[in-house]
Amino acid sequence: MVESSNTELTLEKLSVADYIGFSADASLMALINGEKLFFADKIKKTNMFEWTQERTFVVTNMGLYNIHKKAIKRHITIKDIGGLTKTIPPSKVMEFTVHVPTAYDYRFISDRREEIINLLKKLYIISTGKSVPIFNVTDKNLKEFTTTESDMKKNVSRFPSSNHRNLKEDLFPQDKLVRSESKNA
Repeated sequence: MVESSNTELTLEKLSVADYIGFSADASLMALINGEKLFFADKIKKTNMFEWTQERTFVVTNMGLYNIHKKAIKRHITIKDIGGLTKTIPPSKVMEFTVHVPTAYDYRFISDRREEIINLLKKLYIISTGKSVPIFNVTDKNLKEFTTTESDMKKNVSRFPSSNHRNLKEDLFPQDKLVRSESKNA
């Protein structure tokens, strides 16, 4: 549990947004192995060839999943997220990248981007006791700020520089965070 002043953030206080009836499908729920579902929707993933592909995007208390045809294509634990980058005006695309320093990044487009980012920010604090770094980019897309599988093989990182960091996106100021033991993480 993380506390700042009188604010307590716990899994029990988070709402569920299942836009596609994921929780009603037993075979899909089996894929997340009893984890608590918080978000499910169809969104677009952009691959390293700049092709967009519709995927089932799921967020649980433990991580996020890319699911295609009832099979997990990728699972990223909340603790493995290194940051989130999103496009801001003048860009008109609702794009965001999930940075994974131990692997390659994931780039998505969703009209529910802010909802997804806000949920990931809360889950990250519950899991790690820290605010996940949020970066804002005015470029038309996030191609130059997304480390691909090919980049990883070449030891190239496209993690945004600190001048793109938006501290106003932090849920709690870093100096106010207090981490106590919790079984929620």
